[in-house]
Amino acid sequence: MTVSISVRLLDAIGATPIGGGSWRLAILDNGKPVYEDQTNVAYTGGVLTATASVNSWTHLVLSVTPGRYAAAGVTLNRSTIGAYRDDPLTVVRKLELGAVDVDLPLLRLREAPGVSPDQTPTVGKELTGPWLRQRPPTEYRELSVTDWLTNRSPVRRVMDVTGAKGGVIGDADADAWDRFNTRNNASIPRNAGAGMLLEYGEVGSLSAAGARFLVGMWAPARADTTRPPTWRDIVAFIHPSTAKPWYPVVAYPFRRQYPYAVGENTQVPAADPDRIYQPYAHLAHQYIVGAWVHYHRAGNEAVIVTPIFPNPPDKDPDRLEYGLPFRTTSGMARLAAEVNMFLHRLGYGFSGFGFDRWWGAASIAPPHFSSIEVPAPAVRKVAMAAYSASTTQLDTLLSGQELREMRYPSGTWGVPDAVNSAFAAQWQETWCLDLLTGKATVPAATVERHLNDWVTANSGRRFVMGGSGTTGGSDPGALYPALSKASTRVTGKSSSEPARSAEVWHGPDGKWLALFCTNKYLSAAAAQGNDWPRYPVNPTDDEAHGFMFQIASGLAWGWTAVGNP
Repeated sequence: MTVSISVRLLDAIGATPIGGGSWRLAILDNGKPVYEDQTNVAYTGGVLTATASVNSWTHLVLSVTPGRYAAAGVTLNRSTIGAYRDDPLTVVRKLELGAVDVDLPLLRLREAPGVSPDQTPTVGKELTGPWLRQRPPTEYRELSVTDWLTNRSPVRRVMDVTGAKGGVIGDADADAWDRFNTRNNASIPRNAGAGMLLEYGEVGSLSAAGARFLVGMWAPARADTTRPPTWRDIVAFIHPSTAKPWYPVVAYPFRRQYPYAVGENTQVPAADPDRIYQPYAHLAHQYIVGAWVHYHRAGNEAVIVTPIFPNPPDKDPDRLEYGLPFRTTSGMARLAAEVNMFLHRLGYGFSGFGFDRWWGAASIAPPHFSSIEVPAPAVRKVAMAAYSASTTQLDTLLSGQELREMRYPSGTWGVPDAVNSAFAAQWQETWCLDLLTGKATVPAATVERHLNDWVTANSGRRFVMGGSGTTGGSDPGALYPALSKASTRVTGKSSSEPARSAEVWHGPDGKWLALFCTNKYLSAAAAQGNDWPRYPVNPTDDEAHGFMFQIASGLAWGWTAVGNP
């Protein structure tokens, strides 16, 4: 008997993958091999075909090693009660004794392979993956040397209270948190979800000449796991500039010193176990796990993603390409599609799914067989968030710049126009978390124009904004005069300290919510109790800037519709 096999390869958006690779096929009958090609068969194009002579068979094992995509594979089990597979992304079109016809997606996203060095590596050493701690349980070392996963109770979150003075502002004459309307909640990070470090881009077997990026991801624990999700919401965060001395300078295609080089964290004491660390992996954890997990409310299903940008040499084109391809909607649309499909391949949200293999603990979810085909959920809503000097990349996104650069061709790093238009409709919120404007980034007038154009182009769009005195929040009307004029404004000012003031802006029809504070408003008279984050006492401009990020982040997570059913 002859069995004919046809495998159609697709990428994350359903197109034919570029490049070729190799594949292997094995056929078993009740556990006994009856056919196995001992060599990897080269392929080009998007369809793999083979024929095999066997008397009977029960299992078919496909392994694909693409040149420019992550390795993929599926085991198919032919049964009288259904077509079983161990890959939720694989679509079985036919699974019969004499014919097999399946679709197998290939992704440009894979889990970053963790490594456990025998001893503390020296500064400058290049590891091959995220540093895992040696003692059980296995997980990212960053999580054991920094208190990011510490249970925090209470967590203070500034909120917009209808009917309260300013909606956000409390008593400007009070000290610390009483200057705001806040809500307290407890944060138990390990119960709230889990994080994973990923590699994105040229992750295939022949991809060393192309760019590969580190990506941080946080997936929340779903409230209802009795059925797989039918929609996926994403918050994509653009981190501040990596043009800092503690991030190794690395040129395209980012294969040396990025993202796993070992550095020295001079911002902590010499005896601190975090003194020797991986700066790019640290950055991936810093915002997603370090801050946002504590504000991510129970029941919110938004997946948080942050691509990590290498610190480029101060020359072109590396300098001009900083933030690509993610500073374009086409590049972000591709990343969102890849993340969505990757999570579905893991079985995230399915009945019985757990996070025990996350945090770097083990390779991705163990195989599970299912005869029920569950389509990957559609991306529903997206929020774009940016902080500090990432104003430059956010402004480019808001302006709608296309992905045309030769080193990041749209066919590989972007999406077709129809998919890009769909993503533009999915992008419903923008979070401006104390943006730095001016000569170092983008003029405030440019940001205001692009933000206003973006929010008015679609009735469902809205934005949240926070501003400190460090970034111009002491006089927000001068920075954003058009938005100020269109807003309903409420001001809170201390009667004893005129420099301690705050403003809240509400846009028409709820299109925006903005909070601006002078740095005096962000300064406590004395150290507070155990509330997190700590309200700073006499903060420097940089410390006030960081505290405003915390305030704006908590405000955004309480305000957002992204991730809510």
